[in-house]
Amino acid sequence: MKPSFQLLATSLFVGMWLSACAAPELGPTVMPAIGALSQPLLRLAPDLPKATGPKSAVLFAFVAMDDKLTLQGDKFLNALESTAGPELYTIAFADALGPDNSHLYAIEPDADAKTLASPRSFLSPTLKEVSSNDPATISGTLNWALTTYPAKFTALDFFAHGGGYLGLGTDATQVGPTKRSVLPLGDFGTALRQGLKGRKLDLINLLSCQMGNVETAYELRDLADVLIASEDNISAGDASTIAFTAELNRQLRTPQPDARVIGRQMAIFAEATQMGSDYRAISAVELARMDEIKRTVNVLTNDLLAAMPTHGEAILKAYDAVPNIVISNSSQRDLWTFCKHLNQDVNDPVIRKSSLAVKAAVKKALLHTRDRENERCQGLSICMPPRKDIHKIMAWPLFQASLNSQFAKATGWNRFIEAVKATVPA
Repeated sequence: MKPSFQLLATSLFVGMWLSACAAPELGPTVMPAIGALSQPLLRLAPDLPKATGPKSAVLFAFVAMDDKLTLQGDKFLNALESTAGPELYTIAFADALGPDNSHLYAIEPDADAKTLASPRSFLSPTLKEVSSNDPATISGTLNWALTTYPAKFTALDFFAHGGGYLGLGTDATQVGPTKRSVLPLGDFGTALRQGLKGRKLDLINLLSCQMGNVETAYELRDLADVLIASEDNISAGDASTIAFTAELNRQLRTPQPDARVIGRQMAIFAEATQMGSDYRAISAVELARMDEIKRTVNVLTNDLLAAMPTHGEAILKAYDAVPNIVISNSSQRDLWTFCKHLNQDVNDPVIRKSSLAVKAAVKKALLHTRDRENERCQGLSICMPPRKDIHKIMAWPLFQASLNSQFAKATGWNRFIEAVKATVPA
């Protein structure tokens, strides 16, 4: 690993950094905050070059590096400069460590990897520091970028610490009355909706740990066509921060970018099967397929709850058999693998039918998936806290919010997790 090795795992401990995506113990005051979501869009007035007319594509990079990612964030921006070109607009928001350090960039071509040469500006003459994990910052900058720099193809490259279905984005220099350890997933989706104002992105890349899960993909299903994300942690080394970033920007310079093609090519480019890659797993997901995953998981959930009185032991055996992700000790595990064990362990034709239907739906949604973790990562994970820690985990405020995610409510998965919890003595 490079000396600058950093995991893109969110720090959910209050005032404490995690060295991996271990599940955090949140204090009682750390609650999801959605007050900013009802506020009007930020009024931005940066001093940056104006658009020169519509282009074939625009990439908006959101770089939340007001934490230990500042060094990697600078490399990320330099990587964008290395493959910028006249065919597309490459625009970035970056929040570096410390006060008065929030900027917008109009990325221009530059081959010097040590210096940022692109024009940059504060968000306005009086708006010099914002919280990068504030929904208002995300919605305001996204709306400004897509409105100011028009293009047929639109892409979002989001670079931040991630915590799976619990959320993403940390900030060590937060302003305003609301302080967040992490931005809950539902608030992230709502922020994007407000910023898009009825528009739809072609592609979202989440350069953040553990965001390759059904909760995230379902939240974003109406906001983009394709999602690129990883079930596991991502190391913020040169392969992900520089090479992957530069290649994605380069892919967008093609005359007619295709989100499905680019998603598949980037999943291959990450080389997740190779030892030493910053990615241990990566998937390109066709988000329009998430409704079918939702439907089949809903059927499976109802079948599991109905079968618990007679097949509870076998269902729990299948639940416990799903391995943790190699690096992560999080409470999300692979959905396809769970269905595989249900099909093997539960002697019930109804459960077998519904579990096979989920596997088929997941397979159809994956444009491409690569990993070196075998059954630990087969494309998309789901909230599955290990039973030995289930009471502790389910007491976290952010976990309680995740049980009310769009996916959990639409499928009844939250009811199944509660049923699993009921099998474990408090």
